[in-house]
Amino acid sequence: MKTASLLPAMLLLSGASVARAATPFPGIAGDKTLVVWAAPSNATQRGGSALTLEDRRSHFDGIVFGEVAPARWMAGSDFYRRTRQAQDDVPQESEFGGALVQIAIVYRGKQVEIFRNGTSLARYPVEGAQQFGSDSAVVIGLRHLEAQDGACLAGSIDDARIYGTALTAAQIAALRPNQPSDPAPLA
Repeated sequence: MKTASLLPAMLLLSGASVARAATPFPGIAGDKTLVVWAAPSNATQRGGSALTLEDRRSHFDGIVFGEVAPARWMAGSDFYRRTRQAQDDVPQESEFGGALVQIAIVYRGKQVEIFRNGTSLARYPVEGAQQFGSDSAVVIGLRHLEAQDGACLAGSIDDARIYGTALTAAQIAALRPNQPSDPAPLA
């Protein structure tokens, strides 16, 4: 597990997939799944991201920690378009300082579902999916490229993935960090 504090990082997917440099990133027009194994360092941080996919035109979807409600994972998005702001029923994160948790956000049609260690935390409707082209960026730490508050996730990340399909609950539960999966991630 990587233990250094996260600093803002951006990986451009414009010519190649980060995980497989010889394979171009095709973009994502509809369903997708973001997955990360992360260890936030504390419950008081607000608004950093473990993994964000951004179209570089101010639209993003991300695995964000504590932005709306303290110590809660959420599906972050531009102007909360794919974010449920009522989060009182979402359990607060209880693992800090090194214990990895798997967070997955599934975008299926007009529905978003958030999973923690394979268990559904929240499911809610949205107006529709955001498209991400082949020139998209992956941002780790900072919520999105134009974030004005500069909030970054404090903690560590062991593995981060972007799938071009909406994974099922069983597929998410079967994922293991740093191990191949079927289907394979796009990045």
